[in-house]
Amino acid sequence: MRAPERTTEEFLQDAANHPSLSTAQRSVLAGFLAEADLVKFARFQPSANDRQRAFEAAEQFVEQTRPAEQPASQPEIAAA
Repeated sequence: MRAPERTTEEFLQDAANHPSLSTAQRSVLAGFLAEADLVKFARFQPSANDRQRAFEAAEQFVEQTRPAEQPASQPEIAAA
């Protein structure tokens, strides 16, 4: 999903219809973005605990939604 030119609300609306995101993942994403908007637009200054929680939520979201790695292809051995 592309987000650079969308508002948080528009992005979350698209995310709500994205088949690869679970309800829990959408909820984590919405909470993270809501807090980010407070920092960005309302000049909210999060505490160290808030920053750590946000970091952990973002990290967890990335890990949960990262595409599975494809196994490396085995090089073919030439017959002698």
